[in-house]
Amino acid sequence: MPSRTPGASVGLRFLRTEVRVPVPGESAVSLAVRPRIGVQSRAVNTRVLQEELSPHTDARGWVMEPIPPESIPAQHNVHVVITEPGCVRGNHFHQRGTEITVLQGPALVRIREGGEVREVQVQDGELVRFTFPPGIAHAFKNTGSRATMLVAFNTVAHDPAKPDVVRDVLIES
Repeated sequence: MPSRTPGASVGLRFLRTEVRVPVPGESAVSLAVRPRIGVQSRAVNTRVLQEELSPHTDARGWVMEPIPPESIPAQHNVHVVITEPGCVRGNHFHQRGTEITVLQGPALVRIREGGEVREVQVQDGELVRFTFPPGIAHAFKNTGSRATMLVAFNTVAHDPAKPDVVRDVLIES
């Protein structure tokens, strides 16, 4: 984590983004996402939302909220993923679920959206939140020398007998 002076100000962009989140058994629900202090957002394109998170830091370490409070009711799964150096996670898309991931770098993120593949480099110690709507393939590669952590939330509950994932290789292992 980059060092920060306690109480230091953070440059913010204030914007309002509407995210359509599918809810099982109902039509999609619109959520207004308003980044709060410590979150810098930018729409990467019309579908994937990428937000740079700035955690609260002090001498003990840091703390951050992985998802905004208004997103919590729609979530039906949460999982924590530890990835060893050089290893790849993801390489899939979800047919029904919207997935929100928070990744601590360093990592390479590859996304397939609208037939195009693009890359996002997450720097060492940087925290980035991605919101992947259904059908958007994503993959994560640990580019560092120690394990990285990813926390993921999904609007569809995990069913081992019928997982909501379709393999789509974006990064070779």
